[in-house]
Formats: sequence, structure tokens, C-alpha cells
Amino acid sequence: MRCVLDCDCTDLQRLLKSGDKVALLVAAVIFPFARVMDGVIAGGFLKEKYHKVEKVGEGRFGVVYKALNTRTKELVAMKRIRGEMLPAKSGMPSFVMRELSALQGLKHSNVVPLYDVFYRENQLYLIFEYMDCDLAGYMKTHFNYLTPLEIKLFMYQILLGISYCHQHNVMHRDLKPQNLLIDKSTLKLKIADFGLSRHYHFPANKNTLKAFSHEVVSLWYRPPEILLGTTDYSTRIDIWSAGCIFAEMALGRPLFQAMSEIEQIMKIFYIMGTPNELSWPGVNSLTDFRPNFPQWRGQRLEVEVTRFDPDAIDLLYRMLNMDPNFRITAKEALNHEYFHDLNFADFEHPHEDTEENDDLSGDENNEVSDNEDRRLAATKKHAFP
Repeated sequence: MRCVLDCDCTDLQRLLKSGDKVALLVAAVIFPFARVMDGVIAGGFLKEKYHKVEKVGEGRFGVVYKALNTRTKELVAMKRIRGEMLPAKSGMPSFVMRELSALQGLKHSNVVPLYDVFYRENQLYLIFEYMDCDLAGYMKTHFNYLTPLEIKLFMYQILLGISYCHQHNVMHRDLKPQNLLIDKSTLKLKIADFGLSRHYHFPANKNTLKAFSHEVVSLWYRPPEILLGTTDYSTRIDIWSAGCIFAEMALGRPLFQAMSEIEQIMKIFYIMGTPNELSWPGVNSLTDFRPNFPQWRGQRLEVEVTRFDPDAIDLLYRMLNMDPNFRITAKEALNHEYFHDLNFADFEHPHEDTEENDDLSGDENNEVSDNEDRRLAATKKHAFP
């Protein structure tokens, strides 16, 4: 079964033991003759409950629609997994198993919730909360310029979501602006797309789990340890990705932007400095590290990201520490001085007793002004006590 699913059996066992419809669906897909509760995965029930409004996105694995819950009149996001990704005899694709397994156990205001799961005519449908746009789209519609308050608000929510995931033994492993969803009216942010996520259980007295895949994290947000070939990594990979997003919100472009893995690691070394055994103990032993790499001293982040104040720069340095063992955790980052002026009552914090396991004219111009006023008002509502 491990080969069929390309994921740990423990993920399947966790779902099956839960007894809810997600578990029943997985059982039905993997074991075609398994008996399933009436209505849970029936195609007619899907059509009865949800009405497609429009297609809002398309990717390698499927299509995303805006849809309407005909009972509650609530908008939802309907993610249809392509039929060819669900061959009848090959079971559930690993990315689907990972997303179902992760989201089943994550209930937090900064993690997009999974509402329903349907299986119809070799098509798998996942029903999520609908959000207006992702962070990449939000930045584009605002000409890649976010206000300092927006940056702070979004960053805090990203860290809240990451901290919660890490406390529940989930690494996201693909944090990027496209996977951060935003409600434009409230500036609420939620982490989405757990298709590369992974449950983990660290060995005693260690903060890593051996032999993870290094084929994770989109290139511009991939940490140096993975680029250098390690499969022995921790939750700190999500912190590096979040740090890259933090800088991108201020720059209006990715901080490290390349077309290949070797070019990507060179971009990182040029800005952050080429590591050695003093700055990063053990780096020489990484599979793809070479002693003849160019020896750069690095640039100052305050020169690269000129819009950041000293507190923001300090946090960025801590998130982009080349040595993952000294990279700040999400929980530690939430307590950083950079966030001291936020109204913390507006946010859902992880339990404190839980430790981390690591351009226009005329009417259109008026409309833009109104939108900007609402945008600023929403930001201030969250940012100030």
C-alpha cells in the first residue's frame, strides 16, 4: 500500500481511525468495494448542495471553481482533482492524501478549512472556504506595493498559522504567496494548499526526522539546506519560506529569484554570504555543497530591503539564518519586537502551553480611492489597540 499511495501508511490509518467522512472517502477510493454511508460521496448530493459559479484557477492537478452552497448561500471554493490523477486501480495520489490528512486535524482561523469531500465519476472534489484572492494576486492589484501596516498584519497571521501547524506536527513545505489566501474586506489571511505537507514525529531530544523528500518548496522560497541536498530537515524550512515572503511584500518582487537550483543557491549566497563550517557547522557534509563555491561575504539586508525599519530587518535576519538550527521558530517570531504595536486581541493565538515541535480615471479612480480607504481602515482596525 505504501507504493500505491506514495505516502506513509500512518496517514491512512489516522484517517480511517477518525470515523468521519474523509476517512470513509479515502477507504472508498482505495478499496473500490468498501461500503460507504449513503450520501457522503454521491454525485447527486454534490450537485444538490453546490452550484458552480465560475472557474477561478487551474493547475497541474486540477481546477478550482467559485461555487455556491445552495443551502446556506455561502460562497465556497470547489477544487476538482483531475480524473487522470485518480486512476481506478492506483488509489489516492499522495498529494491528496497529504492534504486530507493534514487539514482534518487543523482547525485554526489562519488555516483554510476543508468543508466537504465528494467522489463522483472518478472525480474528486474538495470543498473549501472561499477567499477573495491569494497574496500574489493581492499584491498585483495593488501594484506590488503593500503598506507597512499590511505587511505587518499579513506577516503576523502567516506566523500564527505556521506556529499552529508546527504545534500539531505538520510541516507545510510549500509556503509561497499563491498559497496564502486573503479576504480583501477584512485582510484576513489563511494558509492553503497542503498538498506537499507532511506529518512528522521528531525522535526524542531531536528536532528533525530523517529521510524526508527534498523535492519540496517552490524554488524561490526553498531554503539553502534543501537546495544543498539534505533530507534531514525540520519545521525551520517553513520559516525560511515565510522570511522570503516577508521580504517580497516589501520589495514587490522575490528576494531570491532564479531559474534553476544552482542559480538559486548562488543568489542566496550572494545576498546572505557563502556559508562555511564556522557560520554553519556541518555545511561541508551536505550532499551538494562544494568547497569551490564562490566565496561571497554577503550584502546587508537593510540595503536590499530599504522599506524595512530596524525591527523588521532584525526579524528578517532571524528568519533567513542560513543555519536552520539557529533560525527563529514561528512561536519566537510572534513575540518579536516588530509586532509590539499590534492589537493582539484581534488574533487567534496558539495555546501558550503548547510547545512548537519546531491606475485609472473618472468613476474608476473614485472606486480605487474608496477601495484604498477601506483597505487602510481594515488595516488600522487590526493594527492598533
